[in-house]
Amino acid sequence: MHVMIVTHDAERQARLTECLRERGYELSVPVDRHHVLSNLKQEPPQVLVVDLYAVDPSATEILREARRAGYRGKVVVMAGPSTSATLRECWQIGIDRVVGGIQVTGGAFDPCCVEVAIRASCEQEVMQRA
Repeated sequence: MHVMIVTHDAERQARLTECLRERGYELSVPVDRHHVLSNLKQEPPQVLVVDLYAVDPSATEILREARRAGYRGKVVVMAGPSTSATLRECWQIGIDRVVGGIQVTGGAFDPCCVEVAIRASCEQEVMQRA
């Protein structure tokens, strides 16, 4: 399964990339967030993982433009306590799963939670087809 990761946090990106590669996912990580749309058009992933703390462009701008450009794949967002307003807007744009608690005291981040959300979003589609 092809997954694209969009985050501003290099450590989070590295841990998530390592976790997903170990589990057999094909990954793309845009060099910078300005290349997300061109990458989506060239090789659309089945799942787009977006960090709601992304800026320039923001997560909502990325999602809005991806949907306008015709991206119909699954979207998993990584959220934290200070992203509630952004999260509401993202639900309106169209997301499938939220992984919360990203910005926790001590910086705890579990990439396995993101992987579970990816699988759950795809399993939901399979169950709907059955």
